[in-house]
Amino acid sequence: MSTIIDLRNLPCPMPVLKVKEEFLNKPDLNCLTVLVSDEINVNNLNRFAISQNLNFQSELKDDIYKIILTKPDYSLRPDDETDLRTANKNITTMFIDSNTLGNGDKDFSEHLFDVFLQSLVLAQVKPDSILLINKGVLLLANDTTTKISLFDLARQNTEILACGLCLDYYNIKDNVSPSFITNMTVIVDKLMQATKVIKL
Repeated sequence: MSTIIDLRNLPCPMPVLKVKEEFLNKPDLNCLTVLVSDEINVNNLNRFAISQNLNFQSELKDDIYKIILTKPDYSLRPDDETDLRTANKNITTMFIDSNTLGNGDKDFSEHLFDVFLQSLVLAQVKPDSILLINKGVLLLANDTTTKISLFDLARQNTEILACGLCLDYYNIKDNVSPSFITNMTVIVDKLMQATKVIKL
């Protein structure tokens, strides 16, 4: 069974929620074509596809992104109840909801976070993903050295994801790469799939 849905101009996180609903309500759905209007939703749907073990294809034509999500050609045996999350690897997620580290003096606590991220860049073991919500997204502000460290971590294969709603609230969304912007649905999925969550 295949179908197509037009989700253009829907605000984040509605496209991901609508796609999740389609697969949930239609167990026989093997192929879903989705139309969206911006790169942020493309990235979020790609993350959703990865989390749900779906094949993902996308193309841009006439300012419209066409995404095709398909189920893999195989399925787990009924007796195979191994949790794929832990069977593949341990997943460490860092959850950050502030631009200060600790509860001391504000300026010192901001500097402390800067030092922490610089140290994390040099660490041998790094988190698989860093989730930024609320004031945590301010670590990506243009006038901060923490943004440089987060970019360095991204180059070292740590996934950096910032809440789009929070970026809008603090009016810095236009200065953040679309590849870093996500929604609360993806953030919840990342937290629930992690084998270890570090809260800062």
